[in-house]
Amino acid sequence: MSQLFHLPQAVRVNSTGTPYASAEANFYLTGTTTRTDSYTDSARAVAHANPVVADSAGQFAPIYLDPAITYRVIITEASAGATLDDTDPYGTPLTSSDILVVDAGGYYAGTEVETVLADIGANYPKNATTETISAAWTWSAAIHMADNIIERPEIKDFSLTHNPITSTSNAITADCSTGNSFYHLLTENTTFTLSNPSPTGSLCQIIIRIKQDGAGGAHTVTWPASVTWGGGSKPVMSVGNDAIDKFTLTTDDAGTLWFGEFAQAYAAA
Repeated sequence: MSQLFHLPQAVRVNSTGTPYASAEANFYLTGTTTRTDSYTDSARAVAHANPVVADSAGQFAPIYLDPAITYRVIITEASAGATLDDTDPYGTPLTSSDILVVDAGGYYAGTEVETVLADIGANYPKNATTETISAAWTWSAAIHMADNIIERPEIKDFSLTHNPITSTSNAITADCSTGNSFYHLLTENTTFTLSNPSPTGSLCQIIIRIKQDGAGGAHTVTWPASVTWGGGSKPVMSVGNDAIDKFTLTTDDAGTLWFGEFAQAYAAA
């Protein structure tokens, strides 16, 4: 993008009130007498002669400047006559680092205007305290509520993320941040860890479906000490080949205490 040049002052006139015919606009690098180009077009494809000469009425053709250059502009009478104006610097270009954003609340990434605008475009698609949606919206990406409330919804045709999880060295983790439903093929005796439940005051529920492998392993599961079971009895895994057990665990204190329910010996599938 080019900067359109305008005279530092209105068109100068002589003592008789007549504009200086054929006045000259000389363009230099700031602080020097080293000439630098101005242009006839905004694309800066064609350079003006330097100086640029005004017409008989003292008017200049359009002059475009390079925004990456800080200019010195000297306006003289015709044929390098007396100096009428000497402006230095002229049109000092601004960069994004020159324009700072005061962000007392610390809402945005960075303090330069370009960085802040990029952050707004990426993370703040709509900024309003209230919004009434009167028609269906289709979302093409995830909506991250960050543990905030959705009030009075009627939910239709929903599903839960269902994650297969595997054990390594007799240990396995059900990470609630990845979903609320898990499937595990039991190939060894394993100890479960339950991680990243909802914060205290919110109910977190997970479902874990466990299937014995088909090789007659009769493997066992050890649950965390934080899990208490309905009826006071810990579950004993079904031992048949391909036997399936299902466990439902809930907590409302960020995992300090989990309440466990189980159903066992589903038909092999």
